[in-house]
Amino acid sequence: MVQGKRRCDQLLHRRAKTCHIQVRTHLIERVSTMKLLKTDKRVVLDIYVKPNSREFKLEVEHDELVACCKESPVKGRVNRELIKELSRVFRRRVEIASGLTSKQKRVLIMDISPDEVNFTISELKRM
Repeated sequence: MVQGKRRCDQLLHRRAKTCHIQVRTHLIERVSTMKLLKTDKRVVLDIYVKPNSREFKLEVEHDELVACCKESPVKGRVNRELIKELSRVFRRRVEIASGLTSKQKRVLIMDISPDEVNFTISELKRM
């Protein structure tokens, strides 16, 4: 009987730890600022993608760039739409560096400076 109670306490303690960790990481994500990584003549940008929206739009929510895409996440349709629309917005060649099957993506923008990216994103904030 004592062993069963101890086991139950251990499971509850483990669950409490995981819940605490999840809450902390959630708070860290909301507080963090938008990250731009600069490489030689390229900029890497973190984007969160929301598929199945009514129209394509870029938003800045909680210091994070969010892309609302019209397409459904089937056979890379969202990725193609994201590349097409980001190429149109930044007027540069765009590639997905990581996150092909995830909603959280890293996008590589070619031949652009971080200042130009920040200017374009600040224009999005004003809209």
